[in-house]
Amino acid sequence: MMNLENWNFSSYNSNNLKVFIALSAQPSELGDELFYSVTSMESDEVEVFQQDFLKLEDAIAFANKRYGHWDFSDPVEGTSSGEGCGSCAAH
Repeated sequence: MMNLENWNFSSYNSNNLKVFIALSAQPSELGDELFYSVTSMESDEVEVFQQDFLKLEDAIAFANKRYGHWDFSDPVEGTSSGEGCGSCAAH
């Protein structure tokens, strides 16, 4: 499950879709406005869906509720099928 510690490197995966949360910015008159984007992409990196949230907690809750039944990948915790940030295999 996504949480405040793993949101920036974990994902939900189903068939050819991957869902993750990205930090985004949009210029405004008062400076850049930061928000969190729950994004669904196809395996060929084509964006299928995106919803933006001002609060990280809201983005995490949305992702967990909508995609929580999909396979979850957290490379640091070792809950993915490949090697990731928690291993030296990536270096």
